[in-house]
Amino acid sequence: MNLTAVVSGLQHLGLPIETSEKLKPRTFLPGVWISKGTLFVHASAHPSDVLHEAGHLAVIPSRFRPLAVAALTNNPQSKLCKAYSAYLSSEEHFAAGADNQLYRSIVNSDEQAAIAWSYAAAIELGYPALDLFVYEISSKLIPYGD
Repeated sequence: MNLTAVVSGLQHLGLPIETSEKLKPRTFLPGVWISKGTLFVHASAHPSDVLHEAGHLAVIPSRFRPLAVAALTNNPQSKLCKAYSAYLSSEEHFAAGADNQLYRSIVNSDEQAAIAWSYAAAIELGYPALDLFVYEISSKLIPYGD
């Protein structure tokens, strides 16, 4: 499955994704970045990286997605972190209780959730699940994290 098919499939799933002719320098994963709640994809991006970053965006509650940027929740000064903090200290949150879906989504919008979501999306789109975790670099198969 090629990059175009992955992008199209993710758009069909309802994620805000745009292709970009301009390559943004200094992204965490080459050719993929998130800005203002939209996933941008350059033609040089690897489909596995696109699925993974889409997972990060997908596990953010839709109410907060427009605040998502490249650094997501790692920066306590980011608009997304501030919005999460404001919600978690709001009357709305306390009235709904800790079992509400929005609270669980905020608490679970982390790396593990993004990996799980990207795996489920790969299965749904017919993308080889193994390729999410292993892909060819310099003629060698290198697992993520090694």
